[in-house]
Amino acid sequence: MRVNYFLFWLGVIVLFNIAFVSAGLSISPAKFEIDYQPGVELKFSFLAESDSGKILDVFAGGEFAEFVSFDKSQINGSGSFTAVLKMPESTEKYGRNSLYIRASENLSSFGGGVGTSVSVGALIAIRVPYPGKYAEITSFSADSANFGDDAYIKADIASRGRDAVSIEAKVITFKDGDETEFDRIALSEAVIGPADTKSYNHLLDKQKYLSGNYRAKLVISFEGKELTQEVNFRIGTLFMNVTNWTRQAEAGKISRFFLTGESFWGNKIQNVYGAVNILDKTGNLAGSFKTLTADFAPFEKKELEGYIDATELKSGEYTAEMTLAYAGKNTTSVGRIDIIKKSFNYTLPLIIGGVLIILAFAYFYFFARKRKK
Repeated sequence: MRVNYFLFWLGVIVLFNIAFVSAGLSISPAKFEIDYQPGVELKFSFLAESDSGKILDVFAGGEFAEFVSFDKSQINGSGSFTAVLKMPESTEKYGRNSLYIRASENLSSFGGGVGTSVSVGALIAIRVPYPGKYAEITSFSADSANFGDDAYIKADIASRGRDAVSIEAKVITFKDGDETEFDRIALSEAVIGPADTKSYNHLLDKQKYLSGNYRAKLVISFEGKELTQEVNFRIGTLFMNVTNWTRQAEAGKISRFFLTGESFWGNKIQNVYGAVNILDKTGNLAGSFKTLTADFAPFEKKELEGYIDATELKSGEYTAEMTLAYAGKNTTSVGRIDIIKKSFNYTLPLIIGGVLIILAFAYFYFFARKRKK
């Protein structure tokens, strides 16, 4: 027992001596993107802010950290500082390198308590060109739009080598779930100088791309190499569909009913609701209700909530006739719903029975001992 009391009070003492540090530590700006320049010296100004008011250590980590110096190594609470990056004359760290400028709460400023240091960092991304000719896909996107509206394929290709690079670019599109080529778009050939970027902005054929889901694949060829990147996009139509619904409800009570609607439209649809008719096996109306209204974002899937009154319904199989009302249109879907009898919950009786059995055994045990005495 004494050991347990000792451990308890030791834990209390430790908790009271912990120096809780503030999570309110930040550094800005958070990111720089630069190109490698041999022998060039660059200066970066930062602001570190801490709610704790404790001393902050500033330091560098990651690639090129050994080439960084600071105008100050510590900050009292919050303040600005400058990081100086002296680029080496040569490097073989080709590609994108991550240099981090960090600020960390100094553990010695926590006094005699148990402290945990919080650290934050800003990124300096340094692009080092590859020897010779090299290209990179820096962005690729395809607009989701409604049928008949403008939709663009957009791509940015950057030269990441020391020499100018000649590229050929094309986009191949596929319909959702089909690996057969749907469309092939030849983009213009280009020669991209070192550290330059070629941008493409191609308008899709409005009449060819009907409503549906598509996949676009960008293919870049240069110096016997090939780079690819894929994106998905949709062409919308003003249509909504029921994709799921509550499949069971309990007889003799009012229960929540969820109906999932999906929008195939590329704009917001407001005030959408569901109207549900419950039909028995003979097709007669056994009940009806409406869900609450909701707004749907472009191409959104969302649940609509309503309440089914099964107080007068017998258990059995029914048909749910579900109609989505939206933007002056209706879409009806039909599905099955089962009205089930209330299931008996045996948990509480089992618990009570177990307790009574234990009490009975205890009673007879003590009664038997008493008689023996």
